Amino acid sequence: MTLLLSGLDAVCKALFWLACLCTAAIVLIVLYDVTSRNLGLPTAIWAINGVEYLMLHITFLALPWLVRTRGHVSIEILFAYLPEGFARRHKLVLHVLAALICFYLAWRSGLSLWKAWVDGTYEI
Repeated sequence: MTLLLSGLDAVCKALFWLACLCTAAIVLIVLYDVTSRNLGLPTAIWAINGVEYLMLHITFLALPWLVRTRGHVSIEILFAYLPEGFARRHKLVLHVLAALICFYLAWRSGLSLWKAWVDGTYEI
């Protein structure tokens, strides 16, 4: 079980760092887009759509790490007044539910990606 949890931690951390790279990519894309427009250079027609998609991906890539480190919104005052055993079980249920939501969203996103790949759809 410890090996499984350490593997899950590694995956969560890798996804978080990928979200950090996406954030850096957004900064560079916006910098290039603004600079090229001001200098009269050709602009990247994909810049706006790329930034929109990267922002969406950042949300879902960072979510597992935020849940794992309890960086998400949590109602701590509620847990402070609950009995210790009940609060511990409630936190466990919330963490399992959050993990299941992450896995479900990853599964649905994968299905959507596969359907777009098979159908050959793309956005201009």
